Amino acid sequence: MTKCLCPALLMMSCLLVHACGDSGATDTQETRTDTVIQVTTDVRSDGTVNRNDTVAPAGDLIDRTADILGDTDQPIEDTDIPAEDIATNPDSISPADASSVFDSNTLEDIDIADIISSDTAASEDTPTGPIDTGLEPLPDTAPPGPPPEWLLSIDNGTKVLQRVNITTGATTDLCDLYDPTLGAIPSYPSLTFSRNNFLYASRGGTALDLINPCTCEIEQLGSYGGWSGVNGITSDKGIQLLGAAATQDELISIQTKTGVGTLIGDLGANFTTHGATWSDSINGLYAINGLNNGLYTIDPLTGLATFQVTLSMNFGTVGIELLPANGVIYACSSEANLLSIDPVSGVVTTIGSMNQSGTCTNLAAPWKAVPCIEP
Repeated sequence: MTKCLCPALLMMSCLLVHACGDSGATDTQETRTDTVIQVTTDVRSDGTVNRNDTVAPAGDLIDRTADILGDTDQPIEDTDIPAEDIATNPDSISPADASSVFDSNTLEDIDIADIISSDTAASEDTPTGPIDTGLEPLPDTAPPGPPPEWLLSIDNGTKVLQRVNITTGATTDLCDLYDPTLGAIPSYPSLTFSRNNFLYASRGGTALDLINPCTCEIEQLGSYGGWSGVNGITSDKGIQLLGAAATQDELISIQTKTGVGTLIGDLGANFTTHGATWSDSINGLYAINGLNNGLYTIDPLTGLATFQVTLSMNFGTVGIELLPANGVIYACSSEANLLSIDPVSGVVTTIGSMNQSGTCTNLAAPWKAVPCIEP
């Protein structure tokens, strides 16, 4: 029996000496023999940790990879982290602790398109979309394309909106004007399109109406606020309107949302029957004064009217409009003929009869195409 036990005892002694023969008696070692992984964790006497892992099959690392930020095929390098610094060192925060900072959102929950669009929206200081006038745009009155070569006019005798042929002067009835809130249709001494292609009319020279050129429905917007004889309304350089008030001999700006007028300045001349139209070429207004048959320019900043030339025809009532499509100044008067005017010489040319039931007092020229009205 003694001969059999001695070799075994000798082998155990050798193993024990081998296990304890490294750096110090405080080291511990764990050897896993069921796989190729070996994990050695040394807790040194100076309070530091030395952990050395070698690559193992993925199946043996499932539990440990939950503690590692990201997967890696590289061996984890030796790290010497003082034990007392682990709780306070920011670099030692675990991924589980860090995830709480982001309100439990994962990377998959973040859409990069949302980030880009958010940054883009924040960087845009000025709007690029259409300016809000407070009015609902007509769905079929502002398509792209050049302005058409026709005019509109209201026959105040029959209360009909008409399309005017600029070559012959002939008119085509479009629709009967109607107001859903009032039965009676007022007289309109002036008619104009704004630059965003809304059609406005001066109701009795005291208030502003909006007219749908496709249906002839009228919307009453509001009074000019005390100004009267506003028989010449026209677009300004923006989306609002300008109006010459003959009673006060003043130029006013007109808000297209409410109709409210604001004084710009005195005309400096006595206007009676009249009309006005905007011109981009002079960056101001042309106006006809029926009192002296004079053609004037009006400064849109000061309101001052400056006499230009005496027209070659006597004007009673006045309708005037510059057509953006060709730059020609058209007019009409008591005999309801379509006229053209040379602003330099003052020569008035008769184009043809408009066949209206009474005198002509208004013309309007579109800035854009209107699909419900034929070209």
